[in-house]
Amino acid sequence: MPRKRRQNQAWHPFRTPRRPATRPQFLFSLALMASVLLAACSSGGSEADGPVLVEIISLDHAPVRPAVEEASGLVAEYGEDVTLSTYHFDTPDGDSFAEERGITDHTPIVIFIDGESEFEIDSRTVRFLSFPQGGGTGLVADGDWTIDDLRTVLDRVAFDVSSG
Repeated sequence: MPRKRRQNQAWHPFRTPRRPATRPQFLFSLALMASVLLAACSSGGSEADGPVLVEIISLDHAPVRPAVEEASGLVAEYGEDVTLSTYHFDTPDGDSFAEERGITDHTPIVIFIDGESEFEIDSRTVRFLSFPQGGGTGLVADGDWTIDDLRTVLDRVAFDVSSG
């Protein structure tokens, strides 16, 4: 039997009497909230996720420093959109970072962007490993990347710019 309304009270959807949720309704609501929270936390690659993380690990040797400084200078141009962390192979932090990333080769420099060091640019695979092209020492070969490649990838991940 429907409840009678008082004469002076108009019907309103938010003033209807509430009954306790049943167990299935409660579980459904809980699952819905959990899925919304999970979707919000696991959405990938958007600017709202925070700054892009660039990690540079290198040997602290004179021939390597200019390449690290050039890459660090480029990263600084992105301001708050990109965060930079640097490590040296010959420190405890650098040693554990290299182990985490699976770096076993003796290489002068490796650059990771959001945990990756290998990217596809204009139908070619570029790995930010060793010196940039033209920056090698003769004893250590140049890598297959340039500072422009680094800029292209940073533009792509920081601002969702696709490569041409």
